Amino acid sequence: MAKDPEIMLDLPDEWFQEALKTIEPALDEVAEKVADSITGVEVTVTARDDREGRPVRLVTLAEAKGIAMQAKYGTLTRAAASQGLEVVRYEPR
Repeated sequence: MAKDPEIMLDLPDEWFQEALKTIEPALDEVAEKVADSITGVEVTVTARDDREGRPVRLVTLAEAKGIAMQAKYGTLTRAAASQGLEVVRYEPR
């Protein structure tokens, strides 16, 4: 189907920001489930907005041994995947 150049949807920034806020409880829930599924290391969950203003949750293995656990077993990656999240690497800048 061809794009119609006459049809344009203009969403105000205020509406978009309000819509993003509605997903924050779901983000909190999934981030906590990921954190709770990791054992043997302290895990923190941090809430913030990314560069484009979208809400994100950062789940961090907060101990030095967490790096080794991630490198050897993929602890954080497996925990995220177990919650149905797709884990991909960022493209280099």
